[in-house]
Amino acid sequence: MRIQHGLYLSDVSVIFCDADQMGVTSVFSYALSDADYLEKLEAFLRQRQPGAFNVYLDLMGEEYKQESIPHISGRDRDALLDRKSKSLFPSADLVWKKHLRREKTGRKDDVYLLVGLSLPSSVDHIFDALVQAKYQIAGVYSLSILEQQIHANLELSEQSLLVSRVLGSPEGKRIYRQTFFKDGHLAMSRVTSINGETDEQVFSQLMIEIERMRHFLAGTRQLNTANKLVVRSAFSEEEASRFLRYEVNNERLKIENIQLPSLAKKVGLGRTKVFSSLAELLIVGASQKLISTHFKPKGLTNVFNVLKTKRMMRAVTFVLLLVSTCVAGFVAYTAKVKNDQLQVLSFRVQGLEQQRAQLLDNVQETEVSATKMKQLVELSHDISTYQFGPDKVLEVIARAYRGFKYISIEDIKWIDKPLNQQGNNRRHRGYSEPFIMKLKAARQFELKVALPSSLGNREILENIERFLNALRELPEVTDVRRKQAALNTSENAEMAASLGSASSLSKPVEFTLSITMEL
Repeated sequence: MRIQHGLYLSDVSVIFCDADQMGVTSVFSYALSDADYLEKLEAFLRQRQPGAFNVYLDLMGEEYKQESIPHISGRDRDALLDRKSKSLFPSADLVWKKHLRREKTGRKDDVYLLVGLSLPSSVDHIFDALVQAKYQIAGVYSLSILEQQIHANLELSEQSLLVSRVLGSPEGKRIYRQTFFKDGHLAMSRVTSINGETDEQVFSQLMIEIERMRHFLAGTRQLNTANKLVVRSAFSEEEASRFLRYEVNNERLKIENIQLPSLAKKVGLGRTKVFSSLAELLIVGASQKLISTHFKPKGLTNVFNVLKTKRMMRAVTFVLLLVSTCVAGFVAYTAKVKNDQLQVLSFRVQGLEQQRAQLLDNVQETEVSATKMKQLVELSHDISTYQFGPDKVLEVIARAYRGFKYISIEDIKWIDKPLNQQGNNRRHRGYSEPFIMKLKAARQFELKVALPSSLGNREILENIERFLNALRELPEVTDVRRKQAALNTSENAEMAASLGSASSLSKPVEFTLSITMEL
């Protein structure tokens, strides 16, 4: 939220202004030396009703310290910084702290910049009036700290002194702020009041104050006397041109001028109007760039924070309400689509039920007797039990084959020639149904096996004979014969060949067995 109004407080005046991208416009200005300044300010604020505004402090009672503390975090660090601030600034009303760097040697402590500010009685009275009237104070800023925050946009210098005008100088006086930066960090700042009307009177005294500042910095060993002190003036274009024409014969100083419009572009303000002072640029920058408040005086910003929280809650509530409305609309739309789909399915179901009813009306009912149903069940069971599936045939042969490690099965062949049923009816006498007799008819298979010739004729014949006996012992096998062999065997054999060339030790001895099986 950009704050469009500001209350500027210096040691000599109070100014209420409007701030936007085009600059700062003063709408109320009053000297703090007048006894009725507080009544005038209160009357103006009651009439104006400005809403939320910032407070900008351009006071001389600021102290600056750089302190090293152990590298800790969380509440312990905050408590240590609070104790350090109270010991360094026992009479300060406001304190600001910023982490600068971490040391690279030793304990690697953290270095902090601490700023303490003691409020003059006039400013303290204004704060009390603002608290009692419950005005919306968005933030409290120090102009010297704002200078620190924009100093990164200036050319880096080892040691520099930034000189700028304080707003609201009384007639016959000009008030300047001198801010010293060491290696780009704020080291100290002081306010100087100069009496005079002409440029010669003012600038001569200003140069004396600048030299006094340089002498103080050198005496406190904050200044490297081997190098020049860069003095940067941040005045309006007219005042800057007059200041640069003033002859300065000091070899220990290097005078430079800062173009405020150019600085505004670097900061990101994008202004076209000419600034009258650096203070105006800092006020516009704080209001437009949403810089975090420097100080949080007790009770001063409570009203604004409460209203800000309420606005955030209203915004969140509005977003949630909008999201809820969108979700409800989506759910309603989805429900409508699903309802339409359900209606379509209902119509389809009704059509299918009508078709089913028509089919049932046209179906001729046929009653099946219990006897026929029983026959159908028995027939289905017989088909499942006595059909010659490969798995059943292989399971029978596997039972006989178990334990014969020298016999290898080379081929199994199904013989389709019909068998003479005489002598093969030992387990199905009494069946008269032609289909059952055909289903349970015995089937003949040819099983081709081989044994290694290295076993010798006797052992080969013994293994074949034991395998035949194992097949005969199976209840499903009705007959087993050696149909073809490469050795001359018993009287039951039907020989197809003699030992011949098969007796070679390099070839296995093959046998062809005829197996008759019924399930």
